[in-house]
Amino acid sequence: NILTLNLVVSSATKALTFYEKVFDGVRLDVYEFTEAIANNEANVRVGNVDLRLIDENAAFECFPPKQGEVDSIWLQMEVEDVEVTLKKAIDNGAKVTQEPDVFMGTKHAEIVDPFGYT
Repeated sequence: NILTLNLVVSSATKALTFYEKVFDGVRLDVYEFTEAIANNEANVRVGNVDLRLIDENAAFECFPPKQGEVDSIWLQMEVEDVEVTLKKAIDNGAKVTQEPDVFMGTKHAEIVDPFGYT
């Protein structure tokens, strides 16, 4: 079984690139319409979860998280090397919201991606 999360982002194609570079995402179907901005969609598999990245579109009241506001959803994943992944995330526009730390024997960090998701 594959879980698919639908995420509204400012740019589906830019978000696709972020998730490919930072989390070794595997590109799936991409629908890019150069003359129909706000209708693009990109699908990427990160681990065993598919992310359906959808352009924000005011006509359908689809908006990404607002900067500076706490979102009601966040993505949590285990990675092989927190420091390496964190550097890739920063290099690709993410902001660190929690520096690396160890809790109950597990090293973790927290970021907000360039599209507002934690």
